[in-house]
Amino acid sequence: MLKKTLSPSLFMLAVFVCVTWINGCKKSEHTPVSAAKPSTEVPQAVLNAWKKEGYSSTYIVNKKIPAIFIDENGNEKHFTKNSRALATCDQDADDFVDNTFYMQAQQIGYSCGVGYTVQINYIIITAFTPVLANPSNPSQLSRGRFRLKNSAGTVIWTNSAVTPVYISYVGPDIFDASKSVYQVSYVVTDVPDVFMEGSASNENRPIIYSSCSDVITTPADWQAGVFYGSPSACAKIDNIHITPSGSGGLVYFGGCDYQINTGNSCYPASAAASRPDEHDIEWRKPGDATYGNFPSAPILLDFSNLNATFYLQRVSFPLFPPCSTMPYRRERLEFFGVFSYVFPVTGTIEIRYRNVKLNTPINSCSTMSCTTGGWVTTTINVQ
Repeated sequence: MLKKTLSPSLFMLAVFVCVTWINGCKKSEHTPVSAAKPSTEVPQAVLNAWKKEGYSSTYIVNKKIPAIFIDENGNEKHFTKNSRALATCDQDADDFVDNTFYMQAQQIGYSCGVGYTVQINYIIITAFTPVLANPSNPSQLSRGRFRLKNSAGTVIWTNSAVTPVYISYVGPDIFDASKSVYQVSYVVTDVPDVFMEGSASNENRPIIYSSCSDVITTPADWQAGVFYGSPSACAKIDNIHITPSGSGGLVYFGGCDYQINTGNSCYPASAAASRPDEHDIEWRKPGDATYGNFPSAPILLDFSNLNATFYLQRVSFPLFPPCSTMPYRRERLEFFGVFSYVFPVTGTIEIRYRNVKLNTPINSCSTMSCTTGGWVTTTINVQ
């Protein structure tokens, strides 16, 4: 198999010198990018695009909820094989058994001067075909419902007609060939700061039409998303910025609040206490068995052992003494960091990342306090 030799100079990265957070202004432990290597600096246009993206965090839920059927007025209804008679839809009573929602994740976004958005992601496993509108009345749209509650359980803000809903076919259910899997998501926009930051919890409940006009599904009850306030840094994943440069295997990475190093944090003030310290970032080519494995031997600045199926699969950055032993020789992406990284392979690359909290903040030699239990996964194209 063809080996790829990777020069250590490809991993030299830009890092800002001063960070104001907790311990005040500290000198960076990193080696600055050489003036002879300006291409590794993150372009201002990329930084500006990241600023527009704002901040977001993902909460992994993975909760199974039975589906129920409702009429056009929202009242629950029950079907039996003998009571249901439709000319165009399958009348098998088994179709109405174990239709299931899975609430996968919820993403809360925040942009300075704009406010909050909430993206809600479900999986539906069903024998029917989810559609965007009632086939017998196209004005009735599949929609999301979302509400905020205060600590007393009182609803303080609600949107019962969130559209559009995005529906995509995933594939057959591997456990039941008569059913299929669909991805369903919707985004709640313009949630006022005063209600979002004053809420104790949020709840959601989509209403989904199907190609059978009398089959309308919804989760059996309202689903609690996340308690807002200031959750633990390891109870969520603060989303980072990833932008391929378009050549040379070079990709730009920005921490969830890189603006701390460029001025004017865009992290929600109410969530500042739950910032992570760093992010684990791991990658693989599609089809690889694993993410992020280090070779068993300590990594010096020698990558000659890397090949198409065994390479350094953790996006990390040079870290010099006193952090000279594994796994601290190469550091993770700080929540305020802006870096460049050169991949040893090109093409489609799967990336996953999660939060890391250190026992000693802003000290890359520190041991970890915790990591998020799950990962956010994305795909990029590296050229």
